[in-house]
Amino acid sequence: REANQRADALYGFGPGGLVGRNLSDLLAEEQHAAFAEWLATMKRDGQFVGESVHVNASGARFAVEVSARRVEAEGQVELVALVRDITERKAADARIARLNQVLRTLREIDEMTLREHDPARLRSEACRILVEQGGVAIAWIGVAEPDGRIRPVAWAGALAEMITQVQVRWDDTPEGRGPAGTAIREDRTVAVRDTS
Repeated sequence: REANQRADALYGFGPGGLVGRNLSDLLAEEQHAAFAEWLATMKRDGQFVGESVHVNASGARFAVEVSARRVEAEGQVELVALVRDITERKAADARIARLNQVLRTLREIDEMTLREHDPARLRSEACRILVEQGGVAIAWIGVAEPDGRIRPVAWAGALAEMITQVQVRWDDTPEGRGPAGTAIREDRTVAVRDTS
């Protein structure tokens, strides 16, 4: 029935564009089942606080925190909802969670290097930890051979054995200019964010 200018701007329907819309129209498709629970909570407790995913006029999704309360005004029961865009907070939380995962993985590998003295098992365990704890799809370790080849000596992950079928080199050839070859040839860390 009413929405302030900030709400109009958040959803992008223009001034007064929220008036007359159904609340469920603002929800991402997968949130519709939760909406029924939210309404049941409102009827039972008279209030609701939680997180959801909403969509704006252009269909873009964004994370929100909703604080709603049932109030009586002039003999009518109404719902007052405060909606806060928490997209940036959720992104920051995801970055922190990923960094914590990386730190836990590195700590586990570090602890494993102190107790494991067999080089083959050490490499194999490091790859396994990277996949199981670090959340990477494939981890492998290779040895730079004098003839320019990189010989895989340990690997883990889905289809990781395919690394033994691929010719990876470290010399200055087309096959040696990938991330592994560049890292060895130029003695530096190489990170590739775009796997295509």
